[in-house]
Amino acid sequence: MSPSSSCSALLINGTVGAGKTSVAEMVGDLLTEAGVPNAVIDLDWLRRSWPSPEGDRFNTAMALRNLCSVARNYRDAGAVRIVLAGVIETRVERDRHQDALGVPLSVCRLRVDLPLVWP
Repeated sequence: MSPSSSCSALLINGTVGAGKTSVAEMVGDLLTEAGVPNAVIDLDWLRRSWPSPEGDRFNTAMALRNLCSVARNYRDAGAVRIVLAGVIETRVERDRHQDALGVPLSVCRLRVDLPLVWP
């Protein structure tokens, strides 16, 4: 069985400031406590470079290129669950991220009242 055949990913999605990274880290901690080999990736760090190409304001192409490599490295190292924190707004973006991961991707959207995020 190849490493990716038993691997899957979970994206913690939501608005800026909703707590995506904190929740992803907690999910990673729970997986570790349960003995499940895992990796946690903050998508913001995979896109962080300047300048972004014209027409790609959020540097999504760079994030996807990096995600492909990083996810493969984690899978090769034995991770069976990959937890992501980031913002995906469309089904097309979700599918592009799943393709970059090379494994099935589930999405969990955090919903918070905006006054809690921006008081």
